[in-house]
Amino acid sequence: MIMETKEAQKSPSKIRNNDNVTYNIELAGRPNADKTYNLYLRITQNRKHRKKKLFAIESKQEFNKKAAFGKWIRTTNPEAPRLNEDIETAIKEAKAAKNEIKGTSSSTAIIRKIKGTDTKEFFQFAIDRAGFFYNTGGYRNYKKYNNFINRLKEYHTSETLNFSEIDYEFIKGFEAFLNKKKNVRKPKFNIHKNTIAGHMKIFRAILKQAEISKFIKPADNPFLSYKPEEKHTSKEKLTAKEIEAIEGLKLSQNSILWHCRNYFLFSFYCAGIRAGDLILLKWNNITKEERLDYTIGKTSCSRSIKLLPKAKKILNYYKHEGQKPNEYIFPLLNNTESFSIANNNEERDSLPANIQQKMYDTVNAKNSYINKYLNEIAQLAEIKKHISFHISRHSFADIARKKNANVYDISKLLGHSSIKITEAYLKNFDSESMDKTMEGIMK
Repeated sequence: MIMETKEAQKSPSKIRNNDNVTYNIELAGRPNADKTYNLYLRITQNRKHRKKKLFAIESKQEFNKKAAFGKWIRTTNPEAPRLNEDIETAIKEAKAAKNEIKGTSSSTAIIRKIKGTDTKEFFQFAIDRAGFFYNTGGYRNYKKYNNFINRLKEYHTSETLNFSEIDYEFIKGFEAFLNKKKNVRKPKFNIHKNTIAGHMKIFRAILKQAEISKFIKPADNPFLSYKPEEKHTSKEKLTAKEIEAIEGLKLSQNSILWHCRNYFLFSFYCAGIRAGDLILLKWNNITKEERLDYTIGKTSCSRSIKLLPKAKKILNYYKHEGQKPNEYIFPLLNNTESFSIANNNEERDSLPANIQQKMYDTVNAKNSYINKYLNEIAQLAEIKKHISFHISRHSFADIARKKNANVYDISKLLGHSSIKITEAYLKNFDSESMDKTMEGIMK
């Protein structure tokens, strides 16, 4: 027999643990087709409850919800001793399940544990999913998944995490944990909301794949009632005058600052090509028609940009005798690197995983290298903004908008997959038009 708690003595059908979990015995309000009534074990935590069916009894009168612990079934039922023992056993199992669950638990997790639907392990499934991307050319996704797994392991410190333990309360707890994490690059601040949203999207993707793989039922996916929220952020950008100030700087030819300015301006002149794509550009990306043709690494969308005189002038600095189409345009990567044999995105995606890893790590290091010197360039141009390579993209979009360029054309130039993405992107730059409206209203 289970020892009665003080709580059970006050309310005989309710048993409360010191972790705020209660175990109630409850009778169904409506009869079954055969006129029997189902009896349930109801587990409640934080006002949220789940039920587990125990057995059926002949009539309502056989159940005494106000009875002392262990005497729920009245003696009018000849099977009362056995049925009351079955109820006690169910409560014991529920408590044992609660104790076996490591980290955050909930009524849903306890019920799943009792039902034995918790045998499939989440961490290994997530690691295998990350490995799938690593082995099939998706190194960017591999890194994102790996980072997510590491953050989740910080939250759930047990070595294992069963799918049964993952419910709405669990993912909300993980979100709350991330909200308190410090930003590695800016230790005085916590992790950005959009970084958290990124982790939650990966969590959602893994559980969706678990559905497809029959690891969980669709109804058990907690993301049915949870949606990751991203915040619109203010995007730093340069004005046309600030771009001109950078163009007008007197820098020593072939110096580090001179090269970094070229990279930044070439990106601006080519509709904001991203750093990762620019660093990997080869001479075979320049067509006979004097266009820049390349595939965006992030989205795999193709772009064809007309090279205007300012962009062609920069390219002329890097042309040399005997250059080959498969050589890198800018002096950032070594043409003898193991990954240099790939001449386009399709070939890069087909490289062995370890070679891809080396390539992306090298590209990221070069991006950081460029950003370091761009801030020196900003200071020389008397620009009081913290700038990075990506700001060339923001600046192009903002200046195009101010010149009343068609949103559809801006979208295509930026390589966005839809107009909606471009509209959301441009919203961040719309403060000037709002200022003019305010000035007009107040005249």
